[in-house]
Amino acid sequence: MPRTSLTLAPSQPTPQKLLIISCSAAKRRRPAARTPAIERYDGVFFKVLRKALRQGHPRWPIAILIISAKYGLITPDTLIPNYDIEMNARQAEKLASSIRAKLQQIISHTKPREILINLGQTYAKTIRDLPELQNASWVAGPIGKRASILKAWLTHDN
Repeated sequence: MPRTSLTLAPSQPTPQKLLIISCSAAKRRRPAARTPAIERYDGVFFKVLRKALRQGHPRWPIAILIISAKYGLITPDTLIPNYDIEMNARQAEKLASSIRAKLQQIISHTKPREILINLGQTYAKTIRDLPELQNASWVAGPIGKRASILKAWLTHDN
């Protein structure tokens, strides 16, 4: 079973790796009540992520963070309702300082040895140029290519 840190609680094993992804416009409408973000978002990257987790990947401790157009930086277990807010330049600017502060604190605390960032251009503006991300791997290209890279990263064994 993968050791996936959803809440980044101090009692959990320190994750070796950190995945930062954006929320998705595609969302599961049901249930109507608040639902964990990993179950609410239903875009391509979340489908890849959920499938990998169901299959027992990754086999190493991982922390997952989501940049939400409405809520800023959240974890996969953050309970969220269905919503429809687009991450545009104005929203990114509004959320950037909060996202950056939280992310810097998390990286400082967890010290992951590897960081994969899978964000679209507008989402990337919220964390671009953070010194803590200078050695991170940024995924770029069309959605299909980015999904393949995410799958490979989640399913390799080291």
